[in-house]
Amino acid sequence: MNAQSFRFLRGGPTNWGYVLILIIFTILAAVGILGYSRYIFEEIASISQLPEIERLKKATVNEQKLAKDTVSGYVNAMMSRSRENVLPYLTGEVKEQVQKWPAFFGTSNPYLGSFEILSSIKLNATKFKFIVREYQEYTGEGIIGYNDETLIVTRVEDKYFISSIKTGGYVDIKETLK
Repeated sequence: MNAQSFRFLRGGPTNWGYVLILIIFTILAAVGILGYSRYIFEEIASISQLPEIERLKKATVNEQKLAKDTVSGYVNAMMSRSRENVLPYLTGEVKEQVQKWPAFFGTSNPYLGSFEILSSIKLNATKFKFIVREYQEYTGEGIIGYNDETLIVTRVEDKYFISSIKTGGYVDIKETLK
């Protein structure tokens, strides 16, 4: 570099073309940086505003399987109509209520014949919400109706238990076909 390169520092004539290019480049860089940081902040804000269910509903495969196995085990135990088969899947107030049932319940028709899990959502770090459709049957007639149950499955240490059960209204299939 020679002395001519720094003449604007010595108070000599200034090349305004270079200065203008430098100012434009600085403005473009500042706008780019500010625009990108605004985009990042908006993304962070939108994620933090999502309901907790949306942020947490991605459960690990193992968590989902254990919770689903608990629900399936519970409903299959209900189909056996034995209180003793149902109790290992329950915890809390639900377990206390079921302990008051007779040892063998549901001896009259209709009976719980089959079920399907309609949906599952991870509510938080330790809870899932399952919607289960339980089909009622008569011997020789097949399915006559169903109830949808909402089951809250809670992790206690490394096991899952049903901690809340809410049964929806009974739907008579014959009535809905009319």
